[in-house]
Amino acid sequence: MLIAFERAESEQGELEKRRLLNFVGPTGVKLAGAIAELARRVLAKNFRTIDLPCARIFLVEAGPRLSAPLTIALAKSTDGSRWAWRRSPGGPHPHCDPRGARVGSEEIPAATIVWAAGVMASPAGAWLGVPTDRVGRVIVGPDFSVPDHPKIFVIGDTPAANEASGKPLPRVPLARR
Repeated sequence: MLIAFERAESEQGELEKRRLLNFVGPTGVKLAGAIAELARRVLAKNFRTIDLPCARIFLVEAGPRLSAPLTIALAKSTDGSRWAWRRSPGGPHPHCDPRGARVGSEEIPAATIVWAAGVMASPAGAWLGVPTDRVGRVIVGPDFSVPDHPKIFVIGDTPAANEASGKPLPRVPLARR
């Protein structure tokens, strides 16, 4: 994400600058909030040629509305000008390529696509065609990159990561309902 902001800072073309400042991910409100906070508060003092409030976060949801586990009133409060959500009728996974993401028939130009869904190992290892552990988590290096794929990082519940001592890092805990 930081590289996208850095590239946008020196980019001359407006369309490419907008693509660099678009982020696509699942309906993880925590993730979207972290990106918005990063753009609005943390990076604001470091960038002079880009309008950081123009950074947009596109949340992808397979269901009929954003943040389905939340009440309707609370889910509506997550909607805002910084976040845009797209319903993906064929399932929650957008088609992604170097230009961005396609959700249904809509093309979203984006340089950064973050996928961090679920509290159990996602099928990301199968999507990427990379080694996984016995429960399906993607084997990663100490920086959470996929071996032999230094530009692919796996976070959340999906990586099989170890502490320096070799002890497995704990997964993100499942929230109690």
